[in-house]
Amino acid sequence: MKMSQIGEDSFIERIRETMASNLAEGVMGIGDDCAVIPLEKDRLMLLSTDSLIEGCHFIKDKISGRDLAYKAVMVNVSDIAAMGGRGLYILMSIAMPKETEESWVSDYVEGMKEACDEVGIAVIGGDTTGSKEGIFINFTIVGEVLKNRVKYRKGAKEGDVICITGVIGDALAGYEMMMKGEIGSSLFEKYCRPKAQFKEGEWLGGESSVTAMMDISDGLVQDLTRMMKASVCGAEVDLEQIPLSEAFREFARKHKWSAEEKAITSGEEYCLLLTVDSAKYKVLSEEFEKQFGRSLYVIGTVNEGLGVNFTKKGQKVKIESEGYVHF
Repeated sequence: MKMSQIGEDSFIERIRETMASNLAEGVMGIGDDCAVIPLEKDRLMLLSTDSLIEGCHFIKDKISGRDLAYKAVMVNVSDIAAMGGRGLYILMSIAMPKETEESWVSDYVEGMKEACDEVGIAVIGGDTTGSKEGIFINFTIVGEVLKNRVKYRKGAKEGDVICITGVIGDALAGYEMMMKGEIGSSLFEKYCRPKAQFKEGEWLGGESSVTAMMDISDGLVQDLTRMMKASVCGAEVDLEQIPLSEAFREFARKHKWSAEEKAITSGEEYCLLLTVDSAKYKVLSEEFEKQFGRSLYVIGTVNEGLGVNFTKKGQKVKIESEGYVHF
């Protein structure tokens, strides 16, 4: 059997089951946006790692070294935000061919510094090595969160409302524009220089009405499915409630896309997906808008059973694409 038949989630589950007995008491390993390690008193350490591979996650001639490093930092910070925590330190490893231009390396370092300064974290080490072909980047982030503020993918319950903290779809359109050499638009910026919602994540971590949370990295279809599986619940999403930017709507019209259906399969959005106690949503939403100057978007509800259903005008809609699939 090949990896294309096994799939990413099944592979991860195989690792989790095999290595579960090695975990010390209180450690939360594979299965969420970060691993969680108890510290002294009421604090938890958060750990996450992400890789970017040339030819798979990026094309060197299509994205600058500055944008690539900025994005790599933000991708990792987003995982910490998804758990309600605060990022502290990053370890960065990179493998690159010896022919890599010095100007590209300088841009890369500047992009890394720009992102770290923006979110208030420091690079404390890592590894550099040569590569015979292509650039490989890996970041590992260390963060922390108080025990009473940590959020997991599990925790959603029947009757909760499902929310996201920003518009989606822009990153997919930005990717298409990048591949065609159409740079400079807000859509292109959203793909190449995503903004981790670290302030929003830390704030939401302190709200008891938030029952589950994660970030949208592989697309709403896949990520909501993972959240519902972890929570042993089902969900129904109204496509007409999916928040879309006007720039994305225009791009979708131009390319004859079904805007909402494309948006829910768009990965690398890095806004937050959360479930909220329906009785407390109104207060949370009002406070969120005061804090961040924009809405907390309701897109659906949690229900009994398993699986995620999508509707439009009251009718079920079959979604053909899962979003980004690694294998």
